[in-house]
Amino acid sequence: MKNNTLAMLARRIGAFLVDYLLMAVVLQILILGIGADNFSLLTETKQLNWTNLANFLALELVITQIYFAYFYRRHQRSPGKMLFKLDVTWMKPLTQTRIFYREVIGKTILAPLACMNVFFYCLNKQGRLVQDFLAGTVVESR
Repeated sequence: MKNNTLAMLARRIGAFLVDYLLMAVVLQILILGIGADNFSLLTETKQLNWTNLANFLALELVITQIYFAYFYRRHQRSPGKMLFKLDVTWMKPLTQTRIFYREVIGKTILAPLACMNVFFYCLNKQGRLVQDFLAGTVVESR
């Protein structure tokens, strides 16, 4: 693998971390505003509270969609991609559904399969990840 390929992958990971750190701050502010007790993941008997976990995950998915929809529609890229000088090229028209496929399904839900993403990245010439295939996008360096 070439150095520029590894550098590009490192920049994409950095952009991902910046975006999710910003969303974590927004999510924490919302949770504090709503009431942290509504999102407590453990009950008094130290068992997992499935309802609150589901509420937290639903809120996180909604925040993810709103965050990326706003920045992709307004600036064509997210703050993390701006910081790391990356552009997202949409091969098909930009729609809410494509943003949902790319960010919510491709990154948030499939995130535990990160090794699969590295595999995809190494095998294709454009350096596309799973979320790029789902949404029909290519990420390029400026």
